[in-house]
Amino acid sequence: MNEQQQTPQDPRFHASNLAEQGQAPAEGEPRETSAEGGASSKAAATNKVTLFGGSRFGRWFDNFWYHYKVQTLIALFLLIAITVCVVQCAARPKKPDVSICYAGYADLRPTTSNTAAADMEAALTELVQTALDKDSARAEVVHYLIRPDATDAAAKSLTQTNLSNLRTELDVANSYIFLMDEALYRDYTVTEKGAHYMAEVQAYLPEDSAGLEITADGRGVYLRSTSLSLLPGFSELPQDTVLCLRIGFSVSGTSSKTYPRAEALFRLLLTPRQ
Repeated sequence: MNEQQQTPQDPRFHASNLAEQGQAPAEGEPRETSAEGGASSKAAATNKVTLFGGSRFGRWFDNFWYHYKVQTLIALFLLIAITVCVVQCAARPKKPDVSICYAGYADLRPTTSNTAAADMEAALTELVQTALDKDSARAEVVHYLIRPDATDAAAKSLTQTNLSNLRTELDVANSYIFLMDEALYRDYTVTEKGAHYMAEVQAYLPEDSAGLEITADGRGVYLRSTSLSLLPGFSELPQDTVLCLRIGFSVSGTSSKTYPRAEALFRLLLTPRQ
C-alpha cells in the first residue's frame, strides 16, 4: 500500500507549511505536536519541588505542612515561650525567709574592702536556720545610708532618697526587723497621728534579759547590749543602733508566714549567746 501523501488541500499540509515558515496556524487549524515536547511538558507538570525530595516521608511531610502549617507554628511558639518562662523562673533567686532593714550612718554598700552587708547576711542566715529549724532558710539585709548632717549635694540627695525608702519600708513592711540609728528610731517610728510602727519588746524578752538595754518607749533594744553586736558586720554598726520589730499587719494574707518567722528570729536575737 502506498504511503499517503499530503496534498495542498490537506489541512495537515497547510499547518506543516506554516510551521516551516515560522508562522502560527490560524485559529481552528490543527497544530502539530512532537512526542518530545509532550513528554517534557508532562515532566514539568509532575516535577513538584518538595521539602524532603520524593521520599515517602517527604511526601507525607509536604502534605502535613500544607494542611497544618499555621497550627504547627503556633504550637512551636507556645512551646518556646513556656520553655523560656520555666528557665527564668528556675534561675530566679530564692526569696529570703526573713529580711532585716538597716538605716543609719554606717555605709554598707558593698565594695572590695567593705563586706559588712555580706558578713551580716551570712551571720543572720545561720541564725534564721536555727530559729526556723530549716537548713535552707536564708536572710537578707536591706540597707539605707542616711546621714542628715551631710553637707555635699550628692550625700544630701542620697539621704533624702533613702529617707523616702525608709518610710516606704515602714509602711509596706517588706522587712519586719529593723536596725536604726537612735535619732532615726526616735523620729520615724511614730506616725503623725501618734501611732507606733514598732511592737513592744516585753513579749519577746528571754528569761535572762537583765543585760539588755531597752529604749525609753519600751519598743526597741540597743544593739550594743545584745550578742548580735559581736557578730561579723554587726560589730561595725554605731553604738546607738536600735534593734526593733515592726508590728505585724496583713494585706491579703501576705504576712501570715513572714511575720511569725520574723518574730522567731527577733526572739533569738535578744537571747544571750553562750
